[in-house]
Amino acid sequence: MRRRLIQKLARSFGIKLGHCARVDGRAYSYNGEVLDIRARYDGYMGKRPDSDCMHDIAHHLCASADRHHLPEWGLGDGVDWRSRGCPVVVPDPLREESMASLLGILMERRAGWEWRETFRLHNWKERTLTDIVALRRELGTWVVRNGHSLEAILGVVEAKAK
Repeated sequence: MRRRLIQKLARSFGIKLGHCARVDGRAYSYNGEVLDIRARYDGYMGKRPDSDCMHDIAHHLCASADRHHLPEWGLGDGVDWRSRGCPVVVPDPLREESMASLLGILMERRAGWEWRETFRLHNWKERTLTDIVALRRELGTWVVRNGHSLEAILGVVEAKAK
């Protein structure tokens, strides 16, 4: 059921789904053309496929349209951003990672999912409430500059989850 929601949301937000072939031995969840949710659900990437896919959709919404053609939206390919050769074109990838993390959590919550585990795994419990409120406010302007409205995004999630 959740996989179906992920598919609906991807289509609603203009994200193509498909298989990402390994490039130079690297696996990408997004290769600049398609989001590979199958790798998540088949256990090839990550341990929490529903949340990981929601997080990937959040990345797409946080990335500017001029980066939608880049593998991993130009953020690199993991915590060690430059380790495996994925292009990094974002001035502050950790900040954008925080925005995508928060958006993914808000989307999970709006979908009626248990979001607290994602909140914990993404280390949000270590942040102060003031910091979280400030980031939530920043997230609203972040997605607007990319042509979205935070409430519209969350409204689509809620509607598709029904």
